[in-house]
Amino acid sequence: LAIDALDIDTNCYAFLQAKFANEPRVKVINKDAVTYLSEKPYDVIVSSFAHDHISYERRFDFARNILRNTSSGGVYIMGNELLPSFETEEERKEALRQYHGFIIWKAVLDGHEELASLELEALNSGLHKIGDFKRHTSMLEDEMERVGFITTTKNKIGPLDRDNVGGVYVYTFKKN
Repeated sequence: LAIDALDIDTNCYAFLQAKFANEPRVKVINKDAVTYLSEKPYDVIVSSFAHDHISYERRFDFARNILRNTSSGGVYIMGNELLPSFETEEERKEALRQYHGFIIWKAVLDGHEELASLELEALNSGLHKIGDFKRHTSMLEDEMERVGFITTTKNKIGPLDRDNVGGVYVYTFKKN
């Protein structure tokens, strides 16, 4: 089994290089996932939270590039934070406040003030579209299906006790 680990961020790239320096099966690549083209397509592509960092303007380019890099019949497994549904800019901001507000509230209750602080920064980043471009489920499914993927599984992994704040989801998409 060979693994290619792709990250555009130079700090994350350096971390991954150091982490996997003695692992010959892992190749660390410092490229943009929106434009990176592998020498041969992958049977399985896995990403976590990548969609959050792809601007709305580039979202279909990203989805098309994932499709280009997936072999026929291959799968794309994705874990991501998704917001409650929104249509307007004001609704998007309210959905961000609901999602991050829940995490901040829970973190403070559980004594994790550092996490609450990080989530407050993430909320600000999302509100001002500075590196955080969370989607809602229909938006994500539309961008993936419009380019040629089929949604095969969708699992919400948290929070499971409420539907009004969005959550973390794991999807599997299959290439036609």
